[in-house]
Amino acid sequence: WSLTTLTTIGYGDISAETEPELVFSLFIMLLGATIYSLITASAIQIIKKTDVFKEKLKADINIITKFGKDNDFDSGLLQRAISNLRVRHHINAKTAENAWPVLEKLNPDIQKDIMMFVNKDMIESCPFLLKFREHKRFITELVCLSRPGMAYPGEFILNQGDQATHFYMMRRGVVSMVFTQYRDLKLTPLAIHDVFGHEIILVT
Repeated sequence: WSLTTLTTIGYGDISAETEPELVFSLFIMLLGATIYSLITASAIQIIKKTDVFKEKLKADINIITKFGKDNDFDSGLLQRAISNLRVRHHINAKTAENAWPVLEKLNPDIQKDIMMFVNKDMIESCPFLLKFREHKRFITELVCLSRPGMAYPGEFILNQGDQATHFYMMRRGVVSMVFTQYRDLKLTPLAIHDVFGHEIILVT
């Protein structure tokens, strides 16, 4: 009786007769309806959140497709652009980049504590930062100014001759420095926690 009433099905073989039984049965039915409403609402929120990412990707693909057609892109270039959008969408869906605008709304002291905690492994392992281990204020200010960035497969982060405005500390992934001289190509891979671009910034 409890299960069938809670699920608002009811078979009719057992039913409330007295006033207290009717009140209790009504309470059980309302409780069941409330529970199902909460479950349904939670499921809709999950589906809606998933759909937001898909709809954004779909909208971006439609925009780039229209732009490509308006500018007579060949099919290969258009497919490369769409493929790159899909990769970026997939990676961005797994990152916490969207948290940074929210973190910037916090009290500066809390921001500083969070940034120092998040970058603790970098502070303890980065050769560049270890050179300044005695200058804690410098490290703190530098870390608090850092922001997450992302490079995608095949993307050039810096080119020789570019104006330097940032330097980069590797958190994860693979980055290589490419040197070309006399038609020879030389790749120098960088390790996790390596820094590049800082020589130009500091000299400037």
